[in-house]
Order: sequence, then structure tokens, then C-alpha cells
Amino acid sequence: MNADGRHQTRLTKRADHDRFPVWSPDGSRIAFGSERAGRWELWLMSADGSGARRLATGIIAKSPRTWSRDGTRIVFAAERDGNRELFTIRADGTGLTRLTTDPAVDQEPLWSPDGSHIAFQSVRADNYDIETVRANGRGRIRLTTASKYDGLHHWSADGARLTFISARDGYDAVYVIDAAGGSPRRLTTEASLDPMWSP
Repeated sequence: MNADGRHQTRLTKRADHDRFPVWSPDGSRIAFGSERAGRWELWLMSADGSGARRLATGIIAKSPRTWSRDGTRIVFAAERDGNRELFTIRADGTGLTRLTTDPAVDQEPLWSPDGSHIAFQSVRADNYDIETVRANGRGRIRLTTASKYDGLHHWSADGARLTFISARDGYDAVYVIDAAGGSPRRLTTEASLDPMWSP
């Protein structure tokens, strides 16, 4: 629909669940999760709802999927061999690439603004940490290690920092950390959730 709420247009018309749509950078396509085959899959359609086609199977429905800045690739989490890992795929359905092979659960991938890295949440023995990896799957860096839960991360517009939520001080607060690593800095002194950067 338009930003003022007018001209609402139905894009999918199925009895199955179609959820979690994400616009491509140029606004011409929408990636979304669909359960139309009895399991969650990654689908792509034109902005007017036409040309819907399946890109990948076994995706994690509620885990974010994001586009590379140039609109050529999508990153997503999937369980294709029993463990939750990160993958990228080209928007034309080719070039499926596995980025992580760790026994940990890897999820919540977010592409950096310049397309060079992907930030994600990694879960080991009930510890939820923030990590980054290069877009080619190399150079994995663990950014946080000091909390039961670090998550809801977001890149700054220049890709130099990440905000995230952490309960390391006994309650959920907003922190910021350099993408290259280092010590996180707390920004809020009361319970806070889901931080977002200004443009």
C-alpha cells in the first residue's frame, strides 16, 4: 500500500502462509517465506506479486533474511542437514553458498551496508552471542561472549558499528560495539528493546 494507507494491493492469494516479506534495494522485488509446500521455503516475486518462484528450501521462517546492497544476493538461515546455518543465494536462484559450518546454531543474519560482511547470532550451550563473517564465509569473528543473551543487532549506516540488546547487567539494555571487535558500551540505563539507527 501507499505510505498514507491507500491503494492496498493483495500480492499473494493462497491458503498457505506467506510471511516476512523483504523489499529488494531497488524496490522491484520482494523476498518472502512461504509454507505452500508444507515446509518453509524462500520465495521471490515481483513488487506487483507476479512471477513468484521458489529460491531455497528448509529456511527458518522467523529468522531475518536480507538483501545485499546491490540486490544480487539474499542471506538467510536454514536447516538443511539438521543444524541451523547461514546461506546466501543469488536472486536468480543460482549460487547457493553455505557460509557457516559450526556446530552452533547460527541465525538472524543481517548484511552489512557495504555488502562485505554479515552479522548474525550464534547459540552455544544457551549462550547467545553476536558474530560476523565475510560474505564469502571466511573471517568469522565472535564479537560478544559475556552474556546469556546478546541479540537484536543492527548495523550502523557506515557499517562501522553494531547495536544490540544484552542482558549482561541483569536486564535488557542497548549496547554498541565496533564491527572489528572490542569492548561493548552500554547506551541505556533501563530496560530497552529493539534499537534502530537513524539514517
